[in-house]
Amino acid sequence: YGREKELAQLQQALQGSFQRSAVLVGPGGVGKSALAHEWVRSGTATARVWETTASTLIKELIQDTGWQNKLSQLCQEISADSDILFVRNLMDLFEVGKYEGNSVSIAEYLRSYLSRGRIRLLTECSEEEYAQIEILSPGYLSLFQRIDLREPAEEELEKIILRKTNTIAQEQGLKIKASAVRESIRLSRRFTPYDGMPGRPIRFLENMLLHRTGEHAQKALKRRETIRQFCEETGMPAFMVDPEVPMDPEQITRDFNEKVFGQEEAVERVTGILATVKAALARTGKP
Repeated sequence: YGREKELAQLQQALQGSFQRSAVLVGPGGVGKSALAHEWVRSGTATARVWETTASTLIKELIQDTGWQNKLSQLCQEISADSDILFVRNLMDLFEVGKYEGNSVSIAEYLRSYLSRGRIRLLTECSEEEYAQIEILSPGYLSLFQRIDLREPAEEELEKIILRKTNTIAQEQGLKIKASAVRESIRLSRRFTPYDGMPGRPIRFLENMLLHRTGEHAQKALKRRETIRQFCEETGMPAFMVDPEVPMDPEQITRDFNEKVFGQEEAVERVTGILATVKAALARTGKP
């Protein structure tokens, strides 16, 4: 959803006039793996795509003679059939395969096959990992077509999440309110800012939809349920998550002092911090 441009770039890189390998670059949760899966699912991929990870590769390739012989055989088979190898994380390939007496990783071993166009590799990494690889192995990334995936703008983000969750809901015969989607975005932005968008809210809402049973299964998923589920998953009290739930600083101070003895000053400071964070919940759009 909302990745038509990037999907076309991926198709052009892997199966255009000048076919080459491709690396999807972006933060976790932005949709790198989803884009690769959609490319295959949509039927635009005319080649077979084999998905794996660095850890699975090394586990399957290690033999008495080492992994190089088996990897060479794998590359020959992929080349002969014009298939594509999809490895989830490029950085991981630089970290597996080395052992005492051998300083070559799987990634470096594949370099000659990639440079000669013998195989096509589809992979992904974050912006930080991309920079690390450039330092670790200069020129390696020139063998790939880079496709950047950025977090969608706020308005587009809500549309993408709503479309995706509505698809999931319809498959289960359920409904979801737009307010629940907006609330999941707000909670993710405030309390899990390091999780990528739109992946985190989609996984959160999908989990809620797939586990709805009994009388709740016949009702649309609403904002209040989203907040309640978030509190259950994170262990955070409702007054710190829901702007509509009041906070009683004096009661919190008493609760702390009943459990922590001799730390009145620390308790007072912590209560003050909580009160400040709580006040910020009501100031939407402000830091």
